[in-house]
Amino acid sequence: QEDRKEDKLLDLYLPIGLLAFGLVISVLRLTKFGVVVYPVGQAVTMAAMEFVISMVLLTIGCLLAMRVAEVAFGSPGPAALKVAAIAVAPAAVSKIADYMLNDPFGVVGFFLAFGMFFGLFTYLFDLDQSEIWILAGMTTVVQMFAATAIMMALAGGMGLPGMDKIGRGGTTNDDKVVANLNEIGRLKNARDWMAESKGRILGELTREDSELFINDLYGITPTVEVLPEGPQGMAVVVKLPSSASKRKAVFDAHKAFANKHKLAVTDDVGQKHLLIRFGFFQEPQMGFGAAPADTQPAWSAPARLAA
Repeated sequence: QEDRKEDKLLDLYLPIGLLAFGLVISVLRLTKFGVVVYPVGQAVTMAAMEFVISMVLLTIGCLLAMRVAEVAFGSPGPAALKVAAIAVAPAAVSKIADYMLNDPFGVVGFFLAFGMFFGLFTYLFDLDQSEIWILAGMTTVVQMFAATAIMMALAGGMGLPGMDKIGRGGTTNDDKVVANLNEIGRLKNARDWMAESKGRILGELTREDSELFINDLYGITPTVEVLPEGPQGMAVVVKLPSSASKRKAVFDAHKAFANKHKLAVTDDVGQKHLLIRFGFFQEPQMGFGAAPADTQPAWSAPARLAA
C-alpha cells in the first residue's frame, strides 16, 4: 500500500504539480521578467508553443538516448509526463533568475537549470548517474536555448502564415532597461548633472522647463536620474515611491508635463521605475533574448502620445 502511494506520487501527482507550476511561471516570465514583455493572452500562446517545441525536441533526444545509450525510462505514459514536468519549471525559474541578477550571458541560469534538471531526473527516474548527466545536459541545452530560439523564429522570422503575429506586440520592459543602464553606469543624478552646466537640457526643451520638471519630481521623490547624451538628457528615470499617493503624484506630474509639451505619456503598469524618454537612445540589450525588431521603438515603448 505504501509503495503504491509512493509510485502515484512520483508518477502522477508530483509531475502534474511541477508541470502546472512550470507553465504558470513560463507565462509570468513572458509578462514580467524579460527585456520584452507581452500581454497575458499572447504570453500564454507563446509559452504553450515553446512547450510543444521543447517536448518534440526532448522526445527525439530521449529516443536517441534509448537507442544509443540504452537508457530505460520505464512505462511510456508516466515517463513522458515526468519528462514534461522536469523540462518546464527549472528553465522558467532559471531564466527569471538571469533576469533578476541581470546576468549578461545567462551563465547563472544555465548552471542553475542544469542542477535542477539533474536533481529531478535523479529523484523521478531510476537511472545510472552517467545516464542522468546525459539527460540533464541535453535538457538544459534544449530548454535554455533551442526551444526559445525556434519558437521566436517560427513566431516572427520564418514568414509562416498566421505565425508571424504571435511574437509581435511586446513592449520594452522599462525596469529591465533601467537595470541595464545602471549596470553600465549610464545614469547620473539629475540635479547634479543639471548643476554642472547651464547649457544642459532635457531633449529639445528649454533650460527653464527642464529645471522645472526635475524640481517638481524631486519635490515628490528623492531618486531622480538622467540619461545624458552630451548636453542633452535623453531620458529621466524616477524610482517610484512605495507610497501609493506619492506614486500617483509622480505619474500625475509626468502626465501634466507631457500634455503641456506634447510628449509621450507612460502609464502606470506596476513598474518599479518611471522611464521618461525625451528622444531616441540605444537601449542596452544585456543577455539572451534581445527585443524583436518589430517591437515599439525605444523612445516610445510602452508610452502613448499625449493628446
